[in-house]
Amino acid sequence: MKRILLTLSALCLGSGLAAGGLHFGILQSTDATVRDLRKQILATESPVPTPETEGCGNLYLGSVPSGFAMNGIFIAWDPTTSHFVATFAANEVEIVDGSGNYVSSFGGTGTGNGQLNTPAGVAVDGSGDIYVCDSGNNRIQVFSSAGGYKFQFSENSSDAPLEDPQGIALDVSGNAYVSDYIGQIWVFDKSGNFLRSFGSGGSGNGNLSEPEGLRLDGSGNIYVADYGNNRVEEFTNSGTYVNQFGSAGSGTGQLSGPTDLDVLSTGDIYVADYENNRIEGFTNAGAYLTQFGVVGAAPGQFSGPSSLVMGPGGDFYVCDSGNYRVQVMSASGSYIKQYGNGGNGNGQFEVPTGVAIGGNGNIYVADGQNQRVQILNPGGAYVGQFTTAGFSEPAGVAVGVSSNVYVADSGKELVDIFTSAGTFVTSFGSAGSGPGQFSEPLGVATDSVGNVYVADALNYRVQVFDSGGTFKFQFGTQGSGPGKFNIPDDIAVAANGNIYVSDAGNSRVEIFNSAGTFISQFGSLGSGPGQFNGTSGIALGANGDVYVGDNDNGRVEVFNSAGVFQRESGSFGVGPGQFEEGRSYFAISGNGPLYASDATNNRVDEFCP
Repeated sequence: MKRILLTLSALCLGSGLAAGGLHFGILQSTDATVRDLRKQILATESPVPTPETEGCGNLYLGSVPSGFAMNGIFIAWDPTTSHFVATFAANEVEIVDGSGNYVSSFGGTGTGNGQLNTPAGVAVDGSGDIYVCDSGNNRIQVFSSAGGYKFQFSENSSDAPLEDPQGIALDVSGNAYVSDYIGQIWVFDKSGNFLRSFGSGGSGNGNLSEPEGLRLDGSGNIYVADYGNNRVEEFTNSGTYVNQFGSAGSGTGQLSGPTDLDVLSTGDIYVADYENNRIEGFTNAGAYLTQFGVVGAAPGQFSGPSSLVMGPGGDFYVCDSGNYRVQVMSASGSYIKQYGNGGNGNGQFEVPTGVAIGGNGNIYVADGQNQRVQILNPGGAYVGQFTTAGFSEPAGVAVGVSSNVYVADSGKELVDIFTSAGTFVTSFGSAGSGPGQFSEPLGVATDSVGNVYVADALNYRVQVFDSGGTFKFQFGTQGSGPGKFNIPDDIAVAANGNIYVSDAGNSRVEIFNSAGTFISQFGSLGSGPGQFNGTSGIALGANGDVYVGDNDNGRVEVFNSAGVFQRESGSFGVGPGQFEEGRSYFAISGNGPLYASDATNNRVDEFCP
């Protein structure tokens, strides 16, 4: 058993309004098998559709790798288009060309036709159709080479139905061989009709334990990565057991959690040895040949290689899931190049949780997991950063009339003040429930006279301070009645002094005057127009329009200043204009674009308001 920390991250959004939920700066820590933990990884940055070249909505700030997304799960080669196809834990399938340049993607979270729930194995047939193991939905879905949904198949009539399919391989007749979690191999014809199954759970010859990737050789024999038994097993086309190789361990020829394999034209077999962080090569009889890779993040090193395929040029493409990249290795195991990168360099983000815009147009981003605030110019280029206050969990950020920057640090229960250049000035607040104390400060806002407003989430109130951090007054108590709060998460102040508070737990927005007196509210629990399922982030446009992140409905809703619904954007998914959960804060630059801190995608998006 291993204890692994997984950051909650997610999706790349196209040019639509980004929204998200209440999962900022959170780590999951749990005891489980490595295989189960791999299935929890929600992926990170996905390739971004090519932005528009004119107008707003064309800026993507932060670490945006070309080509493959991070945390690829399985990868396949499409000889009809010379493209690679990979599945990702963000419930999408992505297509890139042989140089790693993004081509297209499809999928999205859900149970409908063409939607996915934890896609795993992927294979491409001779006509270019793409077969995807939709493991969480217990089915196989088939798409055209362009990503259009065609049909799906499963097997539910037997006493042991197809459950959690993991790997898939196709023979020359188009038959599909599918491995599932319970230890069986299922065979379907090219139309998805069930033909037969073989194998059963266990550790004996011909038994399987959580099998994952599988491939066929030139003779039609089937090789299966038997994850739970730390071996590779070979079967005939009809399912008769032939041979096995590998045993539990880290020595030469041993395996620890093999997740995928590829059979070369020579008959040699290369195995992704996941927990040993390496690739091992064997003859078709199972004799050890070679290995490459060690644990690490440097070029040629691996952290959980989950899948591999040999491209037409004879190079291996390896999904290095723990390092958020795909590495290209020569046939001899030498590093060539990679697609994707990490998120703690200049201009890169790890769970950004707040964003604000200064008077000069500079963009200030609370980079939560990297415990810093970064400064970007209006074009998105890195300018600088400040960390001198020793952040714990920076959340909301705002710029005051004097250009000072205010950062709510929910981990340290205080607000830090910096100059616009990032020089630390002072901080105010401490843990507690008294005046000027905080319990999970989240959103922060300023007004035209220098007042600072803090959403004190778990004290269920808004506190107001002067520009130096001296407490002035507070309003709100816990509850669901008018003027009460259940986790207020963000604040926006209008030109007339009215205060708009997104009240996440009550799924509404409340409006107060400048003295904190309740005026009105809008929104209710639901999924219809003007309803919310957990608010997340709020901003005001120059014309008074109110932009509200609707967390669990996967959208942004727009209202006029009185709270009358105007329009919405978004749906759950991974494509352009689709959203997933993950806290967002908004900032609007005058009449210009809206910036959204995209916590689950580790970047800041710019959109036309």
